[in-house]
Amino acid sequence: MLMRPALFFLFFLLVLQGNVRALADVDPSLVARRKPIERPLVLVAKMGPENFIIPTEFATASFFQFSGRPGFEKLRVQRVQLVYTKFKLNKDFSQEKLNEERLVWLKRLWPELFAMPDVNWQLVMQTGPLNQEDAKLAFHGFI
Repeated sequence: MLMRPALFFLFFLLVLQGNVRALADVDPSLVARRKPIERPLVLVAKMGPENFIIPTEFATASFFQFSGRPGFEKLRVQRVQLVYTKFKLNKDFSQEKLNEERLVWLKRLWPELFAMPDVNWQLVMQTGPLNQEDAKLAFHGFI
C-alpha cells in the first residue's frame, strides 16, 4: 500500500523533469557534435513549400542576406537540418566548429526555435562534391 504513493511520486518527478527539459534551450555545441546523415547531394530546388530554407556560404559561418519569411518566428518546426559538404579546402579545417558557429548565428536570428519542444535536429553531410567548385555550387545552410 505504501508503494503506490512512492511510485506516483517517482512518476510525478519524471514527468516534471521531462517538462523542465522541454523548456530548456537546445545547445548549439551539442547539435554540432552529432553524427551526420550522409547524402550524395541535397536538392533544395525540388523541395516543396513546407520546407523553409536559410542558405549559408561555403566554408564560412556567413549567411546570405536573410530577411525571413513574414511570420517565420511563429512556424511550428518539426525538424531542422544543417546541410554542408564533406569536401574541405584545408585538412586542419574543423567542420564541427563551423557547424557550431552557424547554429549560434541561427540562435541569434531565431531564439524561439531553440526552445521549441520535440524538434529533431540533424546534420546532413553531402558527400557528392569532390572539389572546391562543386562544393561551392552545392547547398549549404538550414532546412
